[in-house]
Amino acid sequence: MTASNFVRPRLLDLFCGPGGAGRGYADAGFEVVGVDIVHQPHYPFEFVRGEALLALQRYGSEFDAIHASPPCQAFTAYRRRPGHVAERPDLITPLRPLLEATGLPYVIENVPGAPLLDPVCLCGSSFGLNVRRHRLFESNVPLLDLPCRHGWQTARYAPATNRRNRRRTVEVGVWRIPLAVQKRAMGVEWDVDEDLSEMVPPAYTHFLGAQIVARLEVAATVSRPLVATDDLVWRMRERPIVRRRWRSELRASGRIESARAVTPLRRRYAAKHGTACGARGRNGRNAARKRNR
Repeated sequence: MTASNFVRPRLLDLFCGPGGAGRGYADAGFEVVGVDIVHQPHYPFEFVRGEALLALQRYGSEFDAIHASPPCQAFTAYRRRPGHVAERPDLITPLRPLLEATGLPYVIENVPGAPLLDPVCLCGSSFGLNVRRHRLFESNVPLLDLPCRHGWQTARYAPATNRRNRRRTVEVGVWRIPLAVQKRAMGVEWDVDEDLSEMVPPAYTHFLGAQIVARLEVAATVSRPLVATDDLVWRMRERPIVRRRWRSELRASGRIESARAVTPLRRRYAAKHGTACGARGRNGRNAARKRNR
């Protein structure tokens, strides 16, 4: 198979909720099927109501990649408020071995404080959104992150009910802020209701999903396993699909001023994973010149 006849991959979206993560993966090029134990009338793709772990065991092998957003109530900071968050079990621990058993690329999403392994963290400020909503993403394939850019978010929104200072971001999930304002701040364009507070901004999974699609294209081209070693993971020197796509989109939307804002990500990835990505050849020489300016 070559990149020219690459078939659109399928992604299983577990604990899908109203579809924030699924929307991002679809925008990145996946055909998405969502599973949730609660009926999701606003889910924008094919939806199956059922128990997520059972669906993973029965149907996981029919997909090319898997995303899971298990309930965060067991780890959220809101647990400090008595009676504010319902008790939920830790589903990450039983979920991980089931995902690993599939041999497929997977992503587990949750809040800071969740027991994820070597996760990347994404923030709404990195995508020009008027929210921060830091979220962690664990994966069995290396993923690039984006640094927070809180500086451009100035104090311009109504304060919280227990404070006087104005907020820098839109508070999501509160009745006093119009739903349309909250949706715009999250980058959500389809019909949702109060479930918005449990969603992942689609921009997050669009960014991660584009990286996984690029890896799938490379794996299809060279006929080698996807979940393998770093030489296959980031052949980004030869095939910089994600880097080009996201630099151009971020520049076009005014979210970054130049391509240099994203360049350090490759150096951070190389340092983190001990690879030579971006350290040799023309790109490496150009990066060295920039650092020495």
